[in-house]
Amino acid sequence: MTRRLPILTFHSIDDSGSPISLTPVVFRRLMENLASAGWTGCRLDEAVSPTNSEGALRFGVCFDDGYRNVIESAAPVLRDLGFSATVFAIAGRCGEDNQWPGQASWVPTMGLMDWRELATLCDAGWEIGSHGWGHSRLTSLEPARLLEELRRSRTSLEERLDTSVGSLAYPYGASSTEVVEAARSVYQTAFSTRLAVATEADLADGFDLPRVDAFYLRRWPAGLRLDSPPARAYLAVRRLGRRLRAGAGQ
Repeated sequence: MTRRLPILTFHSIDDSGSPISLTPVVFRRLMENLASAGWTGCRLDEAVSPTNSEGALRFGVCFDDGYRNVIESAAPVLRDLGFSATVFAIAGRCGEDNQWPGQASWVPTMGLMDWRELATLCDAGWEIGSHGWGHSRLTSLEPARLLEELRRSRTSLEERLDTSVGSLAYPYGASSTEVVEAARSVYQTAFSTRLAVATEADLADGFDLPRVDAFYLRRWPAGLRLDSPPARAYLAVRRLGRRLRAGAGQ
């Protein structure tokens, strides 16, 4: 059987209705429905590991940016279900807010977890990954600055949290050949915003791992299995819509 791994990506768990937000009610319902169907949510280093059983119904769970509402609204749900997760933290903005340079104007201002809160998730068994030092678009950085951004983030997270940091989520999903090679020199794996379920080829390479953003889970058809051919067709349609919208905006 060909291995396929769904990786579900969330940002903020709140009631604002923004494109990066999923309400606490919808998040809980989604996780409970998956648990009822026999799925187990796990941190990404465990999910992508070759030792992850091929026949197990497991999916990766991750949160980009490290919003404070994740520990308030998402962590209790996952704990109750016996799930774990990865949070991709922005090392240079821990305890601050999400208004970094280049942030879209439509994103509401929200607080990010501080070091104590990230340490609490570590103690609860979560993986801490890197989302860069300052959420810079990595493709815009000169080679020396690019490496500094990647290394500084990893070093800071490891030293402050006393944990190993081997995963990177490219800020904005922006990567290139140069960015990927730099990431390979610092991390063990890296995740994109490419909308798909990860295949064996993706897992073997490990540095352009696709994820399914929560925006597309809001309308996930009831009863549709994460790893099924209809699910892949659904994501293909959504990918096409994404490309058409991006093209219209150019």
